[in-house]
Amino acid sequence: MPTSYRVVPDSDGKGWKVMAAKGNSRNHSTVSKHRKKSAAKRKARRLADSGDRLVILRSDGSIMSNNEVRG
Repeated sequence: MPTSYRVVPDSDGKGWKVMAAKGNSRNHSTVSKHRKKSAAKRKARRLADSGDRLVILRSDGSIMSNNEVRG
């Protein structure tokens, strides 16, 4: 079952979070927190396997990229 990973701005406005949800679930849970967006993106890419979805948001909440990870 593929996992959906999201890199989103932290609610405190001072960092970024990597969140994950299994399958078709819309309930994402926090996997890790980072001060920099680049660190959060690296973590999400390391966690994602082939077939998983990786969504990266901008600081305003709009989608920057939405890709399926390929092997």
